[in-house]
Amino acid sequence: MKVAIMQPYFFPYLGYFQLIKAVDCFVIFDDVNYIKRGWINKNRIWQHGQITNITLPVQKASQNRKINQHQRTTEQQPLDKIKKQIRLSYSKAPFFHDLYPLLEKLLDYDENNLARYLGYGLQQMSGYLALDTRFVYASELSQHQVQNSAEQRIINITRELGGSEYFNLPGGKALYREENFNDAGIKLNFVFPDFTRQNPLLQSGERSGLSIIDVLMYTKNI
Repeated sequence: MKVAIMQPYFFPYLGYFQLIKAVDCFVIFDDVNYIKRGWINKNRIWQHGQITNITLPVQKASQNRKINQHQRTTEQQPLDKIKKQIRLSYSKAPFFHDLYPLLEKLLDYDENNLARYLGYGLQQMSGYLALDTRFVYASELSQHQVQNSAEQRIINITRELGGSEYFNLPGGKALYREENFNDAGIKLNFVFPDFTRQNPLLQSGERSGLSIIDVLMYTKNI
């Protein structure tokens, strides 16, 4: 059993979905503190030859509360702005008419809880990519109530799910010690994002870290 654990992000980049693809069970880490100015409620797309932000407003955002203790905006105007940005950016892209209806559905999803709203988006986008990974919310697991170091909690969640391997993105290299996972009987792995399957027009360094939206407008192969 291969397990990955990540905070839910707003239309995250290609590497995030390659991590989902690599595992059997993906844990949405919804009961950790919200991070301001991070990727939980924003991302970037390519518009008129430059990078531009798309942002989902969050009500009373605070780093002192968990992600699942936050509510997204209930106003339609910010969502309509994001839709307009996407249309202006990608209306002539080859897969626009395949992808855009799904993006509209996800943006208009009738769920105000931020973690559940983002989690639904991750699952639906994974379905669009024909990924069969199982999704679980960390807050639904027994480890939700256990106070441990961040690394130990990751190990405990992986154990609870019957995981023999834990996968993370390269940013986790500085956070985890391989020997601690080995002692717990878990193999520690890292997924290094591969952008070579993207449309050749998108492989410049400045576009490689943009939202999955930018990738899927040109290809369905991740």
